[in-house]
Amino acid sequence: MILLRNASRFHAGKANYGLAAAMALAMIYLISRGFGLYPAIFADEWLYSSSSRLMPLAESLLPSYLYLALYGHTSACGTGFLECARILNVVLFIGSAPFLYLVARRLCSPPVAALVAMLSLLGPVNSYTMYFMPEAMYFFGFVVLSWIALNWHDMPPLRYGLVIGAVLGLMSLVKIHALFLSPALVGFLLYLCWSQFRADWLRRFMTMAPLAVMTMAATKFLVGYLLAGQAGTTLFGTFYGNQAHSNGTAGRLLHMVPDAFINFSGHALALALLLGVAIACMVLQAASPAVRQETAPPQRLLQAYAVLTLGATLGMTVMFTASQVYEVGPAELMRLHLRYYSFVFPFLLIAAAATLSAQDRDSKLQRWLVAAPLAALILFGMWKLNALYKPLISDGPEIYAMAHRRVGFLALALVHLVVLGVWVWRRRLGVALFLFGFLPLLLIKSEVDMRAHAKLMRQPNIVDQAGEAAHHYLTREQLSKLVVVGDIGSGTPQRALFQVDAPGADWIAIPPDSPFDSSEIPPGRDWVLILGNHALQPELKPVLANGYYALVKAAGLAGKVSPVAMQQASDSSKTIGPDAPPGEALTARVEGLSGSEKWGAWSEAKHIRFQFDQPLPAKLSVTLKGNAFGPNIGRDFILEVGGQRQRFKLTDQAEERLLVFDTDGTVKNMTIEVPEPVSPLELGFGPDGRKLGMALHTLAIGTR
Repeated sequence: MILLRNASRFHAGKANYGLAAAMALAMIYLISRGFGLYPAIFADEWLYSSSSRLMPLAESLLPSYLYLALYGHTSACGTGFLECARILNVVLFIGSAPFLYLVARRLCSPPVAALVAMLSLLGPVNSYTMYFMPEAMYFFGFVVLSWIALNWHDMPPLRYGLVIGAVLGLMSLVKIHALFLSPALVGFLLYLCWSQFRADWLRRFMTMAPLAVMTMAATKFLVGYLLAGQAGTTLFGTFYGNQAHSNGTAGRLLHMVPDAFINFSGHALALALLLGVAIACMVLQAASPAVRQETAPPQRLLQAYAVLTLGATLGMTVMFTASQVYEVGPAELMRLHLRYYSFVFPFLLIAAAATLSAQDRDSKLQRWLVAAPLAALILFGMWKLNALYKPLISDGPEIYAMAHRRVGFLALALVHLVVLGVWVWRRRLGVALFLFGFLPLLLIKSEVDMRAHAKLMRQPNIVDQAGEAAHHYLTREQLSKLVVVGDIGSGTPQRALFQVDAPGADWIAIPPDSPFDSSEIPPGRDWVLILGNHALQPELKPVLANGYYALVKAAGLAGKVSPVAMQQASDSSKTIGPDAPPGEALTARVEGLSGSEKWGAWSEAKHIRFQFDQPLPAKLSVTLKGNAFGPNIGRDFILEVGGQRQRFKLTDQAEERLLVFDTDGTVKNMTIEVPEPVSPLELGFGPDGRKLGMALHTLAIGTR
């Protein structure tokens, strides 16, 4: 016995040293791979970077306040903030390895636990360390949560519920998606208490579960308030709150079910192609009494945890994707957002590795019945995945790496089929071939693709060069008064702003190839960076230019601007939207806008009519900030002043639009025509019967 214990300690010690060495090498490799890369995922990286570094947390559209607060410190690296963000990503990501090892160590030998931990981190999921996004930090948080849930469940119920809830609350301040894990965790706590066969299991559950949920909420709101003030006490934040309001009703959810099924089918194909053997192990355990009998309690607990968390996050993913169809279009259903649940994959691998010591007490018939549907999915995926769906490296690097390049895809899928067949013949041999044969092949192929992707990210395009040129030419103060002008729908202004990297800098979009003149310069902007093929008026003389971009000094060209203080026409004592500075605002009575909200007001009629107390300027510029609702997204709104009509479009996000008019100097009225007013009630979004069209955040009147 002493000899066996010493041998066990020897193997554990070697595994520990091996894991530490592998972590160090992986960290060095991933950091070196991430150096010198330009941002690649827009507008996500721009939104997270600007929210963390260029504005107060209270003004962030995203409720990821803990992530934003931590990554805001990358500003200390100056122009190297992206490299610092990626180093922090790698440290957090690789830092999850010891916790994965500790979870696996309860079920596997030390060497196998160390290998599975590193296989989990060397996979395509590590590509998220290359982006200014919270995926790496969220991955770390989920692994720590899982370690506590699976390894520390012997704690007293009160303490266990408090710790689980607190960690989940902190995770929700990294990505709001953590809130959707709460039903899975409640289900896990129920299974945990029931499976212990204690007489007081129900009392323990009723102590743990409510306490965990309440602690999660308290942690989220308290830490959110400490970091962002009152803004940190909202559940979903501005960005996700609007989506939750639009899609959260029962009627709307029922309408989304057919679309959700289409998207779910793609995820089913992806999961079978990537994790078929691991899924087969879990299905067999659930279906076979003989296998359940030989399964140790910690293994059953892990399998329940993996199934519940995967189910909750996969369900959230497909419903979210289906909710985007109305605004983005049916092509959205073809995207497979594995990144919303791929952090569960390591625990599926650990569950599979735990069966390496199992005896083949089940029948081959049972394994055939389990493997046959998975084999059918793999075969169908080989045939139709790339035709029916669109695997993108940003959405799901795992399935992108698997399906990218047809020859490699077919070869890997065939290997997986063979391994699944071996699993039917010899269960333990099949699992070993899956973990230490198929997975390493997938990792090698994925790393080839990731390196090719990183090579492309190292090449600046002309938009990056334009932003860098402006950043180096202008002072920090001048950059704060810069506006970037680019083509509508191109995303180029945001990409340039990433390189401009200054608070206060903004962007506007204009039609492709349209001329640009001084009347389109937003008031208060002294510098303009114009991207694309846009002819300039003679008075706009570039200080920097090449064939694609021009940096223009606009100081003195933009006219005076005054915000509009809007009042209800029926009751002038009721103001609409944010307060305008006293003494600086024009006053207008308004019809067609609903009640005031802190950000502005919704339109509730076909026309929004403004009647000003004094004539509008003869050389008029109108700057409005708004976003469209439902079918009005991307449609033509019409602004009419003095018989002149100009069209403009709005997206689902609040953006500025500038329109200019020449009037006779006596006009006092202005009208916005909404293309298709529609109520949330008509769309199945809820009981709101107002005919909405646009959210008007601010309005300003200027002279040129």
